[in-house]
Amino acid sequence: MAAMTNSGLPTRFGFLLVNDFTLIALSSAVEPLRMANRICRQDHYAWQTISETGEGVSASDGLSINVDFGIERVDSLKALDAIIVCGGRRIEKNISKRVLRWLKVVNQLGIGLGATCLWRISAQAATGRWYRPRQ
Repeated sequence: MAAMTNSGLPTRFGFLLVNDFTLIALSSAVEPLRMANRICRQDHYAWQTISETGEGVSASDGLSINVDFGIERVDSLKALDAIIVCGGRRIEKNISKRVLRWLKVVNQLGIGLGATCLWRISAQAATGRWYRPRQ
């Protein structure tokens, strides 16, 4: 993706892929960003994929997705404006305490948080509760 410009572009998203995530949630988020860049002929949006370990993640349909980095690379967070958590039907089984602690760090850094398909996750882990847009 393009480098940051004086106008503040691009807006940079990180997609945290939780094992057994719903692929349509990821593609439905990324495709409009990609198309907007194409229509504008400028990169207004950039994105990276993240997993707990930095290794590929399996979607609920069985496809394996490679990621750009793992949550241990906290230095990579400073390059992001928002994190979107992509989960699935068995989110309570697939999201770890380590990831929940990492999401709290993300919030403390002032990075915006959002989520797709976070069914039956505990109130403590609800990312909407931590949402605070980056100033």
